[in-house]
Formats: sequence, structure tokens, C-alpha cells
Amino acid sequence: MLLSGLLVCQTTINWFKIPAQTYNPYTFVNDTVHKLSYTVKEFSVSQQITFKEYKQYLEDMKRDSGLAFYKSQLPDSNMCLKEAYNKYISGKAFDNYPVLGISWEDALNYCKWRTLKDNKDSLVFLYRLPHLSEWAVASDYLAKQKIKTDFSKYYADWTLAAFDESAYDFEHDLNPADYEYFALPNEANVLKRKRIMGNSFKYQSNYALQNGYGYSFEGYAHVGFRLVKETITPQMRAQKPVLEKEYSKEQKKVILMPRPMNMLHYWGIYPK
Repeated sequence: MLLSGLLVCQTTINWFKIPAQTYNPYTFVNDTVHKLSYTVKEFSVSQQITFKEYKQYLEDMKRDSGLAFYKSQLPDSNMCLKEAYNKYISGKAFDNYPVLGISWEDALNYCKWRTLKDNKDSLVFLYRLPHLSEWAVASDYLAKQKIKTDFSKYYADWTLAAFDESAYDFEHDLNPADYEYFALPNEANVLKRKRIMGNSFKYQSNYALQNGYGYSFEGYAHVGFRLVKETITPQMRAQKPVLEKEYSKEQKKVILMPRPMNMLHYWGIYPK
């Protein structure tokens, strides 16, 4: 459904290059006593995707994937009153502002679409949402360098990280390995919670790391999204999905289900 219409993108995304960062996660909550050292490799992170950039994706989906799928990718109509929503999605008044009300799942659909469009003969890189650790070090680095940015301004961001309060502590969540979980469609909604990072017009915190979560299938008026560009390594190409046990009521037995190990597997793309 997202594989057709691979035309060259006409919009240009603005990127920030973040050098490799060694950091102590405790410093993000102003704890100067505890010490821990993690390293995040160099990466590039974008500004928040604008409505104009997202509309190009919508146009391709409407043309190539049908009206029903196109409508499913629109901003969440529950994010505001009907009159305000209709004004938001029609016209060009909000084209140069971050697109809002996009669910985590639809943001990843945009990432897949953009990945396939911007690669030419073969897949060399991919776009995805930031890991939680990447979001944190990028926000911290850009602030220290006094670089003008849209981090923690008016709108928060989706990250790839899953939210689980039973395992929740920032030391765990800020490990560069990052806690991620790609829930299957039939799994409970509690397994579909994703970390939202950054302050916004709706929520303000002294520590933007503590701003909670949203459900992957819902969009929110205070949440946008940004991209990280990642090179596809030989290791990623060789990686296989993990098989996890799941009970099938239909088959009345335990079966092995594939669990994606990275974005390519989540999208069902297996480059050679």
C-alpha cells in the first residue's frame, strides 16, 4: 500500500547534525550525584515535519493507495473541535507549521514512504523516529551550542521508545539500546503506548523527559514528529526477526510469531 508512486520528493527537510555524545542520563533530571556513562553515535535529526511536507505524503496516498487509506492518514479528528479541525486540514494556513494530530503509526508510515522515495536504485538509508536517547542528547547538544531549534518549544515529539511503567526509570529508558516494542495489531492497547518527549503549549515540565506517553494509534494536538536518518548497515540487512511465542485461539495452540528487530522488518522490507 505504501510502495507505489515512488516519485522524487520536492520538499526539503532541515537537518541538525549531532556529533557522537557521551552522556550521564542523571544530568537530564539535574542529578549531580549519580554517575553513569552512555554513548550515542553521530546522527542527523530533522526539524519537526511540517504540514506541507506531510501533505505531499497524503497526496501520494490518495492517488496510489485509495481514499480509505488516505483518510486514515489524516490528522486525528479528535484532537480538537470539528470547526477548528476542518479549518486546520483545509487550505494552506498551517502549511509551514509542524503537522499535528498524527499518530505514532502514521508517522512511521510517513517515514517508510519518505525512505522509499529518497533512495534511488537500492536502499542505502532509512528515516525513522528518534530513539529516546537520541532525542535527549540532540535537545541537550543544540541548547548548549545555542543553536536555534524547535525542540521543547510549542510541540512535543513522538519517539520510537515504548512506555512501560513497570520498567520505567530514566536510566533504563535512556540506555542507547532504548526500550522499544512493536505491538501486534491484536495485542492490548497497554502495549501500544509510546514515549512522548519535550515540552509543548499543553504540558510544561522542568524535565522534558518526564512528559509521559501516548497511544500509537492516536494523534494529539500538542505532538508532532521529526526524523532521524540512519544508514542501512550490513548487520541490519542480515538481521532476522525474533520469533516469539503467542497463543492462537483459532489454532488452539502456541505458535511462533515474528517480532520485528528494526524498522525494515516492521515495514516488511528485507533488502538484499
